[in-house]
This record gives sequence, structure tokens and C-alpha cells, in this order.
Amino acid sequence: MPEGLPDINLLPKYERQSSKSFIIFIILIIIMIILFLFFGASYFITKSKLHSVETTYNELSKEVDELHEELKMVDEDESSSFDEAVLFVENHAIPTSIFITELDDLLPDYSYLSEYQYANQEAEVIAHFETLDTVAAYTTELTTSPYVHDTKVDVIETFLIKEEMADEDKGEFDSIPRYETEFTLKINKQKLKGAASEDE
Repeated sequence: MPEGLPDINLLPKYERQSSKSFIIFIILIIIMIILFLFFGASYFITKSKLHSVETTYNELSKEVDELHEELKMVDEDESSSFDEAVLFVENHAIPTSIFITELDDLLPDYSYLSEYQYANQEAEVIAHFETLDTVAAYTTELTTSPYVHDTKVDVIETFLIKEEMADEDKGEFDSIPRYETEFTLKINKQKLKGAASEDE
């Protein structure tokens, strides 16, 4: 080449640009690989969690169904128990007003009922009488009553008129005892129910 001519290179310099493009390409590929790995891992993690949630949901649904069945059985048992209780009360309840009226009507003159208790188809009655003869007469009346299966005299005790009464009110009762008698009566429940139905 002659010495006076300048060194002119008209060809473009591609070597440096080619190196930069390659580096950018590599970086993009790495980023895409990272993104692919990230989304793949997220997919599998989410799928695993979804499977676990579905399993838990199915187990909870099964427990809810079992609880519904148990609640239904409890409701049925309570309803059955309530019905049985009502039936028991209906079968064992007696029309006490009719029975007490009968006990009072059978009393001799100058006698009266003091106490009355009912339990398990038996009645315990305490009455006051003037004489032992009236006690015997009342016992006979109770025995023949259609509302009584059996009559038992448990206790007969004497007592006097209370001392607090004024002298003019005592009169002849100072020397005449009264008799407190306890009876145990077995009740004819069916007869009493029949009498209650007739009254209605």
C-alpha cells in the first residue's frame, strides 16, 4: 500500500454487536428457564395443596353428615322419650278431686280429713274421728268403695283439744279424746278414670 493513502476500512464492525446480542439472548433464555421453573413449581405446589384441601373437605363433609345423622337420632329419641313420658303420666295420673270427694263423702259426722298424699297408685290418708267406732265404720266404707282395691289402717293415735282454747270453748271436749288415724289405700285407677270420663 502506498504511504500517502489513509487506512480506510469500509466494512462494518459486526463482531462487537454480535457479542452483545449473544449475551442478551443467553440472559433471556435464563430468565425464561427461571420463569418456567417458577410457574412449574407453583403449579405442582398448588395442585398438591388443592388435593389436600379436597381431602380435608371430603372428611369434614363426612363428619357433618354423621353429625346430622346423630342429631336426627337424638331428636327421634327425645321425641320418643317425651311421648313415653306423656303416656306414662296419662296412664298413672288419677283424677284426685273425684277421689278426695269420695273420701270426704264417706266420712262419718264430726270427722274430717287432715292429710292426703298420693304416690305409685297408693294414697296415704290421715283423718280425725271422735270415736273408735267411727274409725271402724269409715274403714268399712273405704273397703266397699269402688275406687279402692285395698284398705289398711296403719296407725291410730289419740290426741286432745289444744290447751290454748278458752275455757268456755272447751266444754266437754276436755275429757273426750279425738282419734287420728292413718290409712294406706290401694287405688282402683280404672274406676276413677271411668268416673272422670262420665263427668266430662
